[in-house]
Amino acid sequence: MYIHASDSNLSPLGLEFSRALNEYLHHDELSPEDSANLTVWTSNMKRSKQTGAEIASKKSVEWRALREIEVGICDGLSYDQVKAQLPDEYRSRQLDKLKYRYPRGESYLDVITRLEVGESVGLGQ
Repeated sequence: MYIHASDSNLSPLGLEFSRALNEYLHHDELSPEDSANLTVWTSNMKRSKQTGAEIASKKSVEWRALREIEVGICDGLSYDQVKAQLPDEYRSRQLDKLKYRYPRGESYLDVITRLEVGESVGLGQ
């Protein structure tokens, strides 16, 4: 399993999931009125936009703050590769996943802050 796959395309399984999500939302979850007025929010990453494109909606909004955690120098590495190549980083992350900040990347607390700042300026509404 890779920590992060840069700005990759949606996998075939991801595309299948996106289509199933659309079916679920519009046939099982949403009322007809909510379905007709749905706004889909995505990040600016390819696979996020590709997922959003499979969901029928009145409107779509792309917001960079919805991106996945930035993993810095670990981008494209598997957890096993991080463990082998950056053992101190691997151990540090294991000790406190919430506060651990990837070198040249973010911590989960940073992600929370990023989303809260967007919400405070009205982007999450």
